[in-house]
Order: sequence, then C-alpha cells, then structure tokens
Amino acid sequence: MKIKTIITIIFICGIAAGCSSWQAVNGPYVSNDDNFEVTVPYGWMKYNTDGFLMLSKDGPFLQYMMIQRRPLSKPFRHTRKQITNHMLPQEAAEVVLDEMRSDRTLRQFVVLSNTPEKIDGNLGFQIIFSYIDRDGLKLKTVLRGFVKDQWYYNLRYTAAERYYFEKDKDDYESLAGSFRLTAN
Repeated sequence: MKIKTIITIIFICGIAAGCSSWQAVNGPYVSNDDNFEVTVPYGWMKYNTDGFLMLSKDGPFLQYMMIQRRPLSKPFRHTRKQITNHMLPQEAAEVVLDEMRSDRTLRQFVVLSNTPEKIDGNLGFQIIFSYIDRDGLKLKTVLRGFVKDQWYYNLRYTAAERYYFEKDKDDYESLAGSFRLTAN
C-alpha cells in the first residue's frame, strides 16, 4: 500500500472515529512486535496501527514521522528490485530510490542527498528528497534505512517543505538519534 494511501486512510479513520485513534505519547516508546524503542519528542501524537509507528504533531498532511520494519522477503510495490541482507547500505539505498522514482504519485521527485549513515550502530543510509504530491503540495523527506538480519528498517520524516520541514526537523533528529533495537 502506498504511503499516501495509508496516510489518507489514517486521516479519514481519525475523523470518523472522532480522532480517538490518535494518542499523545511523550518520552519512551517500545515496540515489542517490531523490536525497537525510541524517545518520542513532546507534542507528537501516535496513530494506533499495526505494522509501523506513525507520529504527527499537526496532522499527517503537514508532517509525520514513521518507523517501519519490513521483511526482506516482502516485495516493494513499484520496483522489482529487492533488498537483501548481503547488500552494502548504498546498494539498499538504490533499491529504495528505484521504488520512489517508480511511484507515479511522487511528481517532480528530486534526490537532494544520499549518504552513508549509522543507525544504532548499524551501517545504513540517509536519503533526503523532495517531491510534489497529487494535490500540488511540495514535500521534503529524510529517510534513514538499514538492514538487520532478515529485516529492513526505515525511519522517515516527511513534511511540507515550505514551513513544517525545518520547524520539526530537530524533533526527527532527536527521535532518530534515540532509536535502539531491542532483543528478539
């Protein structure tokens, strides 16, 4: 399922449920199912969902942070390429970039940087990119990813480029810096 579709579904469900699916969460957050923990910055709300952690401060159409763990065996939606546990981090980044470039909902997709990054001591990558969504809003994303055993982890921050990206980027950096894998 595309990220935009997921966000739309979450938003609609939140409105239909009187926003009861969003919960305030400040401080430590532990995902026993996905084997990670992070410290959530003050003021961010968590959407109750299985499969990934999604946070927003002012609404997912303005900014969101997401942490996801997906099995390497699960194919991507827009590319036939796959990440394997034997790839170098930059090779995995190229698979992710191919997925993004092949997604027709990300118009005017531009890679601003693609660099190595350590995430909780794991060799990974950081991609910064921008694109225009279907509604004409220019968004900017920082995506960190790494492979551990049979899993691909990614930590993503997406926000409207014009105001929200810089406003909340430090919160993402704090969240990403606190990311730790927990025992299986």
